[in-house]
Amino acid sequence: MNELNQFAAPLREAGELPDVLAAAYAAFDGMLLAIRGREDPATGMFAALVMSAASAADGRDAVARAPSLVAGLGRAVIVREAGEREPGSRQLAVALLELAGLLAGKLAAAGQPARRRPGARGTSAPCSPGPAMLTVRFSGTSRRPLPPSSTGPAGGPG
Repeated sequence: MNELNQFAAPLREAGELPDVLAAAYAAFDGMLLAIRGREDPATGMFAALVMSAASAADGRDAVARAPSLVAGLGRAVIVREAGEREPGSRQLAVALLELAGLLAGKLAAAGQPARRRPGARGTSAPCSPGPAMLTVRFSGTSRRPLPPSSTGPAGGPG
């Protein structure tokens, strides 16, 4: 079992903006926790993990500043089954990439006006814009930018 799966389910199920933001905050915090537990300067993955941790912390901090985020969120805790082995670097990379892709999709959708989202009811005002870009970094080369929000600061792209 992927130790980051526990953060994906609440993110998938979140529908309203405050729920998406709370699940995103927990997911970014969980990513940071998973990465921080494996940073070892003696390995070839050290630089990639440090950069990935910085991106996860930036994402968490960006979500934490969202006005629609509920107050009083706790810190992430990673739970493993008894006897479950800690995943290796490759497994961690795949898990981080999957969770980052889910985060990017949910935050991009949350940043769109409700009337444009599939399955949304009513024509409520646009949601607060999500982060203008979520960068997934692993091995220092892979980047997946989110499209800029059409409702970004000062009326321009986010």
